[in-house]
Amino acid sequence: IRGFLNEIFKPRPGLHDTLYEMYQLGVLELLFPELKSIKALIIRDFYHRYTVDEHTFLAIKNIEDLLVAKDDSDVRFRTLLEGTQNSNLLILALLFHDVGKSREGEHEKESERIANQALLRFKYKEHEKEIVLFLIRFHLKMSSVAFRRDLEDDQVVQGFVEEIPSVEHLRLLCLLTFADIKAVAPGTLNEWKKDLLWQLYVSSYEKLTLGFGEERIQEDDIGEKLLAKLPADLKRDEFESFLEGFPLRYLNSTSTDAIYHHYQLSTQLSQEVPVQVRVSSRKTHYELCVVTPDRRQLFAKISGVLAYFDMSVLRGFGFSNNQSIVLDLFHFS
Repeated sequence: IRGFLNEIFKPRPGLHDTLYEMYQLGVLELLFPELKSIKALIIRDFYHRYTVDEHTFLAIKNIEDLLVAKDDSDVRFRTLLEGTQNSNLLILALLFHDVGKSREGEHEKESERIANQALLRFKYKEHEKEIVLFLIRFHLKMSSVAFRRDLEDDQVVQGFVEEIPSVEHLRLLCLLTFADIKAVAPGTLNEWKKDLLWQLYVSSYEKLTLGFGEERIQEDDIGEKLLAKLPADLKRDEFESFLEGFPLRYLNSTSTDAIYHHYQLSTQLSQEVPVQVRVSSRKTHYELCVVTPDRRQLFAKISGVLAYFDMSVLRGFGFSNNQSIVLDLFHFS
């Protein structure tokens, strides 16, 4: 049923209407009885205009509306939505982000606890569960920093970034913050606040991506969990050697299956075949993966070839290990 839920929660035209009708008919509560506690729940404060459940579904609609956004101030956020492969988890996080408001105490922590019960019940994978719970736990953090702190202060941005595990977490948190604030009341997310939110995203993104080159993977960084799931046809010692020297963030920002795949490509290198290339189709873009011995200006040349053939390069990462094997990844459309 987890796969069924993932399909339901993918942002698409009509998502809000579908989920809201399921909610009105009681179907959504059959799946997630945790939602009963916020039905018609009123939060009496100066800011919120809607009941908690109305706010929740409006936030989901705000993500759906981004799919067709044409205003320049919203298009930039649409690119984040188009660039994520975890948009279904974003919707799930929005569904649960305020469910803790029916309880005493800090509602973020209570919402996280309640959501965790549902995720365990439907046997979500560990990395999926981690993303959803992170978004719920920090769903007030980005707006607090963006609107109440000095974004020109490098220490402010650095302190925020230290709590963000990866670029993907940052992307999803920015989208959730956008949708959450906009659903508080009409006009709450004005152009000034959009600019501040985007400024924090860009500054944080720069720090996270620059961080790719700082800390390098050592033998102690390669966890037993990663080695335990190593396919039988892959050699452990050579796998560890392949990883050593890559930036530490490569482990934190790349799925286990992708890491194994990159290593498999490296095992196929030889004097006769010194380059391994794979192009994969994603929902919103293509991914080009190149594994080869390092050489001067390689990254720039690949970028140039893609641009020459009218490919729009969305992002690119270049890694090099202790054996001078490079792993270059490009997302393009």
